[in-house]
Amino acid sequence: MRRKDREVIRHADLLDMVARFKVCRLGLWDGREVYMQFDGVDSFFYLWINGQYVGFSKDSRNPARFDISPYLKKGENVVAAEVYRHSDGAYLECQDMFRLSGIFRNVSIFALPKVHIRDFFAQTNPVDQRDWALNIDHAKPGTMNGDWRLQVDVDVRNLFPATEKLEGCTVSMALYDAAGKLVEPVKPKDAPYDGVLEKSLRITGMKDFKTSLLGIYAKPRLWSAEDPNLYTLVLTLKRDGKTEEMVSSRGGFRNVVIKDSVFLVNGQPVKVKGVNRHESHPETGHYVTPEQMEEEVQMMKRANINHVRCSHYPADPYFYYLCDKYGIYVQDEANIESHGYYYGKESLSHPIEWMPAHVDRIMAMVERNKNHPSVIMWSLGNEAGPGQNFRSAEKIVKARDMSRPTHYERNNDIVDLGSNQYPSVDWTRSMAANKNFPKPYYISEYAHNMMNAMGNLADYWEAIESSDRIMGGAIWDWVDQGLYKTLPNGEKMLAYGGDFNDHPNSGQFVFNGTILADRTPEPGYFEVKHVYQNISTSLTDDGRISIFNKNFFTDLTPYDITWTLTENGNVVAEGKLDTPPAGPREKIVVPVPDIPLKNRKPGAEYALRIGYKLKKDKDWAGKGYELAFDQLQLPVQGDLPMFKAPAGKVTLSADKHTVSGKDFSVQFDAATGELAQFTVNGKPLFKTPMAVNALRAASSNEPGVMAKSMANGLRELKHELLSYEAVDNGSSVTVKQSVKVSGKQAENISGYGDTKTSITPKKQPLNDTNTHFINNLEWTIYPDGTVVCQSVLLPRGNPLELLRLGYELQLPANMGNVTYYGRGPEENYADRKSGMPLGVYKTTARDSFFPYGRPQDCGNHEDTRWVAVTDDKGQGLLFGSVGAPFAFSALPYTTTDLILANHPVELPKTTDKTVLVLSSATRGLGGASCGPGPMSRDIIKANKPYPLSFFMRPVTSKSYKGEIRVPAAQLDMTMLTRTDKYTVKSVTSQEQGEADAEFAIDGDPGTFWHSEYNKTVTKHPHVLAVDLGKEREFSGITYLPRQDGSSNGRVKDYSVEVSADGEKWQPAAKGAFPDSADLQEVKFQAPVKARYFRFSALSETQGRDYAAVAELDIIPVKK
Repeated sequence: MRRKDREVIRHADLLDMVARFKVCRLGLWDGREVYMQFDGVDSFFYLWINGQYVGFSKDSRNPARFDISPYLKKGENVVAAEVYRHSDGAYLECQDMFRLSGIFRNVSIFALPKVHIRDFFAQTNPVDQRDWALNIDHAKPGTMNGDWRLQVDVDVRNLFPATEKLEGCTVSMALYDAAGKLVEPVKPKDAPYDGVLEKSLRITGMKDFKTSLLGIYAKPRLWSAEDPNLYTLVLTLKRDGKTEEMVSSRGGFRNVVIKDSVFLVNGQPVKVKGVNRHESHPETGHYVTPEQMEEEVQMMKRANINHVRCSHYPADPYFYYLCDKYGIYVQDEANIESHGYYYGKESLSHPIEWMPAHVDRIMAMVERNKNHPSVIMWSLGNEAGPGQNFRSAEKIVKARDMSRPTHYERNNDIVDLGSNQYPSVDWTRSMAANKNFPKPYYISEYAHNMMNAMGNLADYWEAIESSDRIMGGAIWDWVDQGLYKTLPNGEKMLAYGGDFNDHPNSGQFVFNGTILADRTPEPGYFEVKHVYQNISTSLTDDGRISIFNKNFFTDLTPYDITWTLTENGNVVAEGKLDTPPAGPREKIVVPVPDIPLKNRKPGAEYALRIGYKLKKDKDWAGKGYELAFDQLQLPVQGDLPMFKAPAGKVTLSADKHTVSGKDFSVQFDAATGELAQFTVNGKPLFKTPMAVNALRAASSNEPGVMAKSMANGLRELKHELLSYEAVDNGSSVTVKQSVKVSGKQAENISGYGDTKTSITPKKQPLNDTNTHFINNLEWTIYPDGTVVCQSVLLPRGNPLELLRLGYELQLPANMGNVTYYGRGPEENYADRKSGMPLGVYKTTARDSFFPYGRPQDCGNHEDTRWVAVTDDKGQGLLFGSVGAPFAFSALPYTTTDLILANHPVELPKTTDKTVLVLSSATRGLGGASCGPGPMSRDIIKANKPYPLSFFMRPVTSKSYKGEIRVPAAQLDMTMLTRTDKYTVKSVTSQEQGEADAEFAIDGDPGTFWHSEYNKTVTKHPHVLAVDLGKEREFSGITYLPRQDGSSNGRVKDYSVEVSADGEKWQPAAKGAFPDSADLQEVKFQAPVKARYFRFSALSETQGRDYAAVAELDIIPVKK
């Protein structure tokens, strides 16, 4: 190494490895060539033997093999690897991961004879009985259940001097089945095919010699991810009848073709149900032990994952052995990602001087892993530009291997597969319906799973399974890449970017796994398991059970089919279905088992769960493991009986704010209207009043939504009682309230995705243009302590997207036992709940907290019928639905606790509370940390009423748990906040009948005025004059852009004028709005008195001649 090369690299970038080994004077290595191989060194190293320079490598994840024979001496030898953190090769290794340097894969030293098998390539293809041609035609897949060709191309290397005579050298092949029995090939009838299992080698004077061996095998057992049958291929090299070398490799009979734009494995349009996988372990960084790799593959199989995209580099060699063994379809990907240069003209995919590096990395992958049946496609790299270097590399790949299709998501034109990353569900549906796309489509990354995420997975797969053209995709990603960090107090935490004072960093972006770094399954893992399952069950229209075996190669013989009947979530009967096993891709219909359904309770919910459990142990799961299930909801018969007021009396206090029964009392706050206390047997159960909740600690997909909510003051709310009426009915008391709920303080939040979060107050005061609510409630209190609340939350002001909306109260910490009838047992959300069946479950508030790498909302349960929160004696409170189910969470932490803690270890070790939240609606999760957010159906917008009705009652271990039905309260659900109607005085342009000007003043943010665009596109300005009905004093106006998700017509430059008579106009304000869908305020220099105002849209944020307004209103001067 030249001196000047040393001087430009910092000492901190240098890691040395020095090892010693002995070469014996006598032994098996005498007369052989000795090699040293490094399977993975990050990222660049020089190799020295006994002080002599041997060579270098700058590809961190492909093997670097050196012939070290010339540098060895008898006895002890010294090996030195001089490892550097960075080199020019590192520009091609810009993957999203921790930058860890050193030797992280196996290092081996081995010896080979002077004449040896340098390489071989085993390829299999089905053939017709008469087709014995040596050349494989990959466009003709042949007959799958007939004879198969095994062709082995062999490269023999001769390191003897050219004068060495090498006569009598042969190479032969033999095939053994899984039991070790020799498999005899089909004997050909015609010469010259006799003897193709063995070839003579004429290699005297030749360094390299290539030949091919061929065997035809009758109906071999095929390899697929469903049924990974393996054989052992043994190649034998002989010289003068003496065995010089034997090489063995496990392989399988499997072929991959594309026919009519459909991706086929063994002739079937398989679906790849995958994950992207980085190599990472919290204790050892990029080094993963064989045992840990096997644990990962077993976890994948238990979750119905059949595909791995090696992202974004070839994996450890042992991983492919496991995929061959267990059955995992692999997309092998080259060690190329240069997205630091992005994808334009600066991309390294363009300069010709970078072509050899691209080609070398791609071909090193191909050569290393070409004999693995699990590898079904090659990927040229990831996010590295579209340039000519990849086009050249793809041609070289095809020259070497025509048996696998190629993939590269940055340039679909040059490869066999179409691909993209993070499409929306709607886009996926459109691709599924596209009959003209000329290639199979593969979604290389989707469902970005950054901690509490993976929304819409079931929707994606409904689209994917609707078409054979979409072959599937790979979730981003499999395992969190957190590293353990030991804190000063000795406690360990899983750290992310910045936790080691490492700069620059990507923060929490390494926490995207379906399992945690320590291999704990995340809740999303169970959604993957259910969505990816290969058996589906449904009810037919005539009430029978339909079972569809989605597998392509295997029937359902390995499974016991069980059924469980539940009544209101409780198991009442169970058994097994005795039915013939469905064959591959077969749908069978069987009668419902003989279950006790004759005397159904009116209004009771009955569900039939059909499960598929292993009959025998597998390598990856034990007997009885349930690999698939579906829960079938049976029709409800009749209604729940109307709740009857129990005998007894309740008393209303003189101030009408306390209602008392025999052993309980409830108290309402006179100023706020909140339910302030529930006392049972003299023991108060509330630590805080029951209050409106409009915020959750954002998942990693939605910090922007949370920031807007906090800017509108929604973290801490204040309650102002507007009206209150209490009526003593003798056997019950009715309380009717209307409460205004608004923010206390507008706030900024910073550092949520970093290592330190802070909340600071904003200077701007809050007003009624900010999001707030009118909460209308009707309470009914009965003598047995049942308290029914029928309520509605009416959003006002800025129609923000909300994270959730409902009620929150704090109970004592000892009330931390949670029993509920809803979806479980794992947490679930509006768009991630298909794998969580309805049932009665038990947990605790502390166990409901899931330790995502960055604390955030967790523990939510959708479709809840009731939840009981009790102490260890079974005493506490029951909350049950009235009418529609609700969502709930019960945690030992408040929303603020979760927001401010950047790591789980920062949360309090103990708390004095259980925080219960009952939600009318919760926002879906989506995957917007890198990709689309929730679908529109799962987005909560503050533009419509949100009813939430429930009851609560004291509960003991023996008390009734369930739902009740009561007469519906007559609640005011009016969204319009104006008492006077405005009218349009004039408008210069409107889309008549579709987006009329009246929609800008109708009080409904879901409608909007739009300038004319259909027959003709009118030019700016677009002017709307509004008649307020009478003279009013106001200090400005508010403008709400359209709220349907489109930015078309979003106003940029504007002016406002006012008039007393609608004839003479005075300028009041002008300016420019930001490019935002949020409510905007226009403040006048001074308040005005006027009957009319005129709003002029002068330009659009996108530069087009459109204008659109959801709502215009005045800011009245308060008297």
